[in-house]
Amino acid sequence: MPPLPLSTRQRAGGRGARGGTGEAPGPRTGKQGMTLEEIWRYRVFVREPGSATRRTVEAYCLGRGLPCPEGVQLGSVEAIKRSVIAGLGVSYFSELTVRDELARGELVRLAVEGFRVRRTFFEVRLRAKRPAPALERFLRFTRAYRSEG
Repeated sequence: MPPLPLSTRQRAGGRGARGGTGEAPGPRTGKQGMTLEEIWRYRVFVREPGSATRRTVEAYCLGRGLPCPEGVQLGSVEAIKRSVIAGLGVSYFSELTVRDELARGELVRLAVEGFRVRRTFFEVRLRAKRPAPALERFLRFTRAYRSEG
C-alpha cells in the first residue's frame, strides 16, 4: 500500500468539473505530473515522527537526495484528511486510508513525477494455531487487496 500524495478537487460549474478562477496550476486545480519539490512548496500535513507512512516517505526522499517536507504535524490521519479536504494543504496517505474519500471525489490522487513508494507487509503467525474469525476476515481482506495492486 504505497503512500499517495493527495489533494482536494475543486469543482466549478458542475459535477466533476475541475479548476477554479484565478488559481495557479497546482494540486487544487488538478495539475498532474508535478515534482516532489513542487508539491512540498504547498502546506504539507504530516503525522508524528513515529508514523510508518511518514518514515517510508522520508526514507524515499532521503535515499534520492530529495527534500523531506517539514509540514504541519497533526496527531491523527482523520485530522489530516479533513484538513486536506478543507483545502488547507496536501498530504500523503496509505491508499487504504483514503479509499472512500477517493471514491467520493473528496480527495484527488496526484501523479508526482518519479514518486513510487512501496511498503511490504508480512503475515507472521503460528501455523499450529487457527486464527480467530476476525483475524481470518482481516487476512482475507489484505490478501484480496494485495492481489488488486
